[in-house]
Amino acid sequence: MKLFQIAILISMLSCGGSPGPSPAAPEPVDESGKPQYLALGDSYTIGQGVSVDDRWPFRGRL
Repeated sequence: MKLFQIAILISMLSCGGSPGPSPAAPEPVDESGKPQYLALGDSYTIGQGVSVDDRWPFRGRL
C-alpha cells in the first residue's frame, strides 16, 4: 500500500512543469498580387502520355 501511495505522489509531482514552446509566428502574407499554388504529385501528375499543351504545368498557368 505504501508503495502505491509513493507511486501516486511521484506521478502527481511529475505532472507539473513549464509549458511547452510557444507557437511559431505566422508567415507574412504575400501582397504582390501574383497567384500562388503548390502542385503535389508524382511523375504522372505532369500528364504522361498527353501533349505538352494539355499537361498540368501548362494548364495551370493563368
